[in-house]
Amino acid sequence: LAAKLAAPRRPVLYRLICVSAEAARATGGRVGWGQRLAERLAAAAADLIVVESGHVRDAAVSELGTRPDKVLVVPTGVDVDRF
Repeated sequence: LAAKLAAPRRPVLYRLICVSAEAARATGGRVGWGQRLAERLAAAAADLIVVESGHVRDAAVSELGTRPDKVLVVPTGVDVDRF
């Protein structure tokens, strides 16, 4: 047990597609407390959160209380000039 506790911790990466509370407001839907809690816990445990847009980054910071420096924006898409 002591060896496991002394071993280096593996980094945790969380890929966030959308923040459920924000998506629910946009569509008029509802999000349960369990979903909000799961998102907050995952964001708090992650070393890095990867999102697809600045909009989702802003939502992660405002809705989940994530530090902005913990969120990396990696846009999806294809470079049509290259392919």
